[in-house]
Amino acid sequence: MFGIGWTEFVVIALVLLIFVGPKQLPALLQKVGQVIGELKSASRDLRSQVADEVRDFQNDIGDITSPKKIVKDMVHDLTYDVRSPYEEAKRAEADLKGEISDLKNEFRNLAKEPAKKESEVAADLEKVPSVETSSSKETT
Repeated sequence: MFGIGWTEFVVIALVLLIFVGPKQLPALLQKVGQVIGELKSASRDLRSQVADEVRDFQNDIGDITSPKKIVKDMVHDLTYDVRSPYEEAKRAEADLKGEISDLKNEFRNLAKEPAKKESEVAADLEKVPSVETSSSKETT
């Protein structure tokens, strides 16, 4: 009991008998018994509460017997969360490069065309129909 041998138990009993006295010893031992009973009861209650909490926790997260699977799922989710913005940025970069390439090609094509003379530009502007505004109609 508590790692105490019989010789130590006898020595403790003699010390209690000497310091407490034979009259108060039974009352003291009864008190000690009550305290030990209360400690055992509290220990039982604590164990049952812990067991209930563990059971509830298992019901909440599912199968707790496979922590490797839980960690693996967490790692997968984290790597997906990290990769997703990176892949979006990579796609956006590719789109921008495509648009820049298209603009470069348009500028090259424009540079290859001979420049129009001022007279040709003026002639092209005369071909554009004029639009009358409501204010110019009222004044005439």
